[in-house]
Amino acid sequence: MFKKYLSFILVLAMLMSMSVTAFAASPNKTESEYNQYIELVNQGILAEDITFEYWKQLKETSYNLEKALEASDEFALVYDSTDSRGTYSTYSLTKGDVFITSGTSSAGILGHAGIAISSSYILHIAGPGYHPATITLSRWNSTYTTEGWTKVYRHSDSDVADDAGQWAADTYQGTTAEYVISMDLTSTAETYCSKLVWQAYYYGPDEACANGPTWGVRLPYDLPTTIHDLSLEKTYEET
Repeated sequence: MFKKYLSFILVLAMLMSMSVTAFAASPNKTESEYNQYIELVNQGILAEDITFEYWKQLKETSYNLEKALEASDEFALVYDSTDSRGTYSTYSLTKGDVFITSGTSSAGILGHAGIAISSSYILHIAGPGYHPATITLSRWNSTYTTEGWTKVYRHSDSDVADDAGQWAADTYQGTTAEYVISMDLTSTAETYCSKLVWQAYYYGPDEACANGPTWGVRLPYDLPTTIHDLSLEKTYEET
């Protein structure tokens, strides 16, 4: 009986030793994520009002939303980067159009967004270290669509769309607004891509055409639902 008990103790000790060794050899994902989070805060990309748990939630939500949008393939167009004309003849850039692409990400949050401020230019902020800037449809596609897809959403009311595009241009074009992801959706000295677009529809029209509150983070992929009365106009995908 003692020998059996001793054998059990030895086997248990061996298993515990193996478990400890395996745990020590495995990367601690939470610790790695937390270190990344702290680095983003230290760099000023994430504001201090963004908690670690909220940041993890944003990353997970952006991943799930990307999968949902990828399933929406109606009006799909093939973007041929070797053709100087691309597919632009089948789509006319219109003020207020909302652009969402899977071609890049920032701070672990997937997607990127911009808003058309005229029939020639899209306003966006490219990421950390950048200020709001304009980009042509051709440049947008060559920069982002070649790495994923771009979906263009249009508001049902052209006057509302025009007001939103004008507000974005008046507020951000040519400014030195810094790229910072924060909980404050009212500020304009600091912004990020989807905040800029959401603000345009919240503050631009006579009545807010985007969901509140003005505290939290707006993701690129949730813009089609947080901005009222948008519908998918076109989808560009690389061949």
